[in-house]
Amino acid sequence: MTFKSNENSNSSVDKIIKKSELKSFIMDLIAYMEDPENIWYLKCATSWGISKEKLEKMCAEFPELQEAIELISTVQETRLTEFAAAGKIDRTVALRALEQYANWNEDALGKVNDFSKMMQDVTARAGLIAREKLPENGKKKSA
Repeated sequence: MTFKSNENSNSSVDKIIKKSELKSFIMDLIAYMEDPENIWYLKCATSWGISKEKLEKMCAEFPELQEAIELISTVQETRLTEFAAAGKIDRTVALRALEQYANWNEDALGKVNDFSKMMQDVTARAGLIAREKLPENGKKKSA
């Protein structure tokens, strides 16, 4: 992997992290997100002393870092949805995080809520069918 950067030693990125450390930083971010229990890649970045704002500046200067962050962000989005669906994290928190960090909008949230309501209805109907109170065709038995 090659890194393209400004050759100016006064680069804003040089003040954040040395160019010689950039590849290690990217590899740490990737390794951190390879652990299936990790959700927030910014936790790894802050361990390097890099804030979200600094990371954005670095991405603007280093396309390879931007590419890695795009992939890692996709992993993060997927994990949030999987963890919420499995009940590992609060669904409301997950939805708000997706709204904030993954650009989910009200329409997407509405679809998720509609899906959740539909699944609750299906689960309830399945329970009724299992208890033989409702035949498979979905109509109540006549008395």
